[in-house]
Amino acid sequence: MKNSERQENLTSKLNLLESRIAELEKELTLKENQLKDLKVEMRYGADELIKSHATLNSIFEGPENIIAFSLDSNYKYIFFNEAHSQTMKNIWGVDIEIGNSMLDYIFNLEDRNKAKSNFDRALSGENFIELEDYGEETLSRRYWEDIYNPIQSGNEIIGFTVFCIDITERKKAEDALILAKEEWEHTFDAVPDLIAIFGNDFKIIRINKAMADSLNVDPEEAVGLHCYEVVHGSEQPPSFCPLHKLYNDGQEHTEEVHEDLIGGDFIVSVSPLHDSGGKLIGSVHVARDITERKRIEEALKESENKFRSIFNKANDMISLNLMKDEGMPGRFLEVNDVASERLGYTRDELLKMSPPEIVTPEKRPEMPKNAVKLLEEGHNTFEIVHITKEGNRIPVEVNNHLIDYQGQEVCLAISRDITDRKKVEKALQESEEKYRSIFENVQDIYYQTDIDGKIVEASPSVERYSSFSREDLIGKSVDLIYFSPGERIKFLKELKKKGEVFDFEVKLKDKDGSLFYASTNAHFIYDSDKRPIGVEGSLRDINKRKKAEEELRLSEIRLSNAMNLADLANWELDPYNQMFLFNDRFYGMLGTTAENEGGYHMPIEYYIKEYVHPEDIQFISEGMKNSLNIRQPTFGTQFEHRIIRKDGKTRCVAIHIQVNPATDSKKAYIYGTVQDITDLKMAEEKLKESLSEKEMLLKEIHHRVKNNLMIISSLLNLQSGYLKDEESKGLFQESENRARSMALIHERLYQSTDLKNIDFGEYIETLVNELFLNYTDGSGRINLKINKEEIGMDINTAIPLSLIVNELVTNSLKHAFPEDRTGDIEIDFHSKDDKYELIVKDNGVGLPEDLDYTRTDSLGMQLVTSLTAQIDGEIEMERTEGTTFKIILPKKEI
Repeated sequence: MKNSERQENLTSKLNLLESRIAELEKELTLKENQLKDLKVEMRYGADELIKSHATLNSIFEGPENIIAFSLDSNYKYIFFNEAHSQTMKNIWGVDIEIGNSMLDYIFNLEDRNKAKSNFDRALSGENFIELEDYGEETLSRRYWEDIYNPIQSGNEIIGFTVFCIDITERKKAEDALILAKEEWEHTFDAVPDLIAIFGNDFKIIRINKAMADSLNVDPEEAVGLHCYEVVHGSEQPPSFCPLHKLYNDGQEHTEEVHEDLIGGDFIVSVSPLHDSGGKLIGSVHVARDITERKRIEEALKESENKFRSIFNKANDMISLNLMKDEGMPGRFLEVNDVASERLGYTRDELLKMSPPEIVTPEKRPEMPKNAVKLLEEGHNTFEIVHITKEGNRIPVEVNNHLIDYQGQEVCLAISRDITDRKKVEKALQESEEKYRSIFENVQDIYYQTDIDGKIVEASPSVERYSSFSREDLIGKSVDLIYFSPGERIKFLKELKKKGEVFDFEVKLKDKDGSLFYASTNAHFIYDSDKRPIGVEGSLRDINKRKKAEEELRLSEIRLSNAMNLADLANWELDPYNQMFLFNDRFYGMLGTTAENEGGYHMPIEYYIKEYVHPEDIQFISEGMKNSLNIRQPTFGTQFEHRIIRKDGKTRCVAIHIQVNPATDSKKAYIYGTVQDITDLKMAEEKLKESLSEKEMLLKEIHHRVKNNLMIISSLLNLQSGYLKDEESKGLFQESENRARSMALIHERLYQSTDLKNIDFGEYIETLVNELFLNYTDGSGRINLKINKEEIGMDINTAIPLSLIVNELVTNSLKHAFPEDRTGDIEIDFHSKDDKYELIVKDNGVGLPEDLDYTRTDSLGMQLVTSLTAQIDGEIEMERTEGTTFKIILPKKEI
């Protein structure tokens, strides 16, 4: 019988019982009143009462699982059955009695308050059912279904009766079922595999969270959809579907499939679901993502292929061989293709041999010693000579390492053919001899000192410029040749500041104490820890240059004094009204006064007509006319013409013009100065002759410097022809390019009419085009873009900047486009505000992220860094879309 039916039955019985009790109470009262006179009737009533009591007792004491008790309005017992008495003993450990308050037996405060609240509801007249738990945890706390019924006497409620059914076991079973369901659902959704339950019609009954996330659907929304629509995006189950196979044969199936919609590879297992009668009602689908495993397997396979490719395509011979008990190398276990090609044996032949069989007889005695070191240290490197099957000898450098291979200790040997290196070493020895020859005959003085200033080396050329010999200087302090201690202090201060100096002038003294001037290029010599241990440099005799500079300086002083003593007149021009404004000095130069001319303003036409020499009128008139049309002087900011003074004398004047263009708030106007240069013109011819001689001298200096640098470049080119090693050739070519970049500067100055500066924009174009010819194959895979301005640059800035351009462009050509990669190299040189900007940019592979170009061992980048500092510049580098170097340097007066 269901609980609800049982409850209704009990309620009906209780109502019947209460009604019957009321009737019995009425009958009892009536019987008591009639007792004296109606004893016979009283006996009859007593019999009826006994019957009623027996009936009531059978109701309350009959069922073992029904607990009943009644309380008055003060919560005191007026009735309880044996089941209730035993229960109170079990859950509270008390013996209850009629007339005592039930609340006094409930020791737990929370339970007492809960019971009182329910008692009060019943006393208020409410019939209700409550699910409750009561009792001491240490005894027996139980769950109850309690039915509360008020006891009414007339209109007054005098108590209530409670029927209690013990539902503890049912409650535990329900709680366990709920917990099991929650745990199952949590586990179902927590499993990382994709799980789904399908019906026989391929419709989804339930999917877990992993499956829902993979399909990007809500788990509830997926219920009722066909699995092939959601998983495969198809209208029918695909032929490979394991679920389709299960429904055909009722068996469990496992397949490895690739799901495009989910995106990955999966191992899919499907298992049948049966009802209690064994009928197939659906299936469980479990898919495990093996995408990462597949990727790892492919990567492992690819890695193995790469290893095998590297092993066989390496430039060096690689082999594995056993080690004998006595320590000597034993039979080869594996060799790469290089070993077969180099030695002339097949792989199968080599696998039957051991290392001593491929070593020349005279080198075999060295092998035990090498083997001992290998066993002691686990690795060693040595040189030995291999002999081929044909008897040819090959010098090799061998790197041996002990490794664990398939559970045994073997020797991994990498043997590099050093035939070319041996040739290079021989060539280096020959080069050293040639260097010594150059050192002995170099024109400049080469020197080295230790960090304390003791001379450790000096070239024999010192005797050509002084009365000192090498023997007089080596081992002595450099103080011996400095003209004063302050000279050496100044030199060391500059050297410490920059780490190197270029064209630094020093005053030295000869053996007899006489003064001579020298220019030095010098730098620190560092040990392996980057600590300076000495100074190395060259000295050049500049006595003749100093005399020429002194003459030029005196000439400039004389010219400056002459300018200061010259009278200069000011003027302004209103281009809109075509009116001059002259000062008194200008009128004095014209031989008149402002008063005579009617004021300080004079029309252009009047000035040209009255004061300009007739032969210069057309030149001045056309220039003025064009200037007024475009608001700037078309004949230049400085020009000369002749005037005829009021007294009829002809004078030559120089006009200096400054144009201020119009703005939003001010009109354009022109102003300038005029100077009587008649006397200067007379002296001009003499000055031209003097300047011509000086220009020829400077040109000759630049020409000779250029020739010397080209000789050095040619020597480097010739020397590189003897080298076989490409790296060494590259170093020589870089040095040759540096010499040529400096030679090109001096050639430009030699060819220039302005000996103070060169057009550096044009120079960049020439230099970069030469580098492209040297480093590219002419295929056009590297595109050159040059954006330049015509900017004059003095030699002290031009030479370091030319070397910077040479190094940056060379670096891009050599390293930015490996393996026939195509791309662009862009050079941008322009002025910006009070700065010059040089940008060398390529869209090649770029520099490594962890490379610090300021700390690299590359000589080229060291040159770029030090030369930029020398010209007070700054370096900025970007790694976006290749590599960009920006050199920013201040503008300097030329």
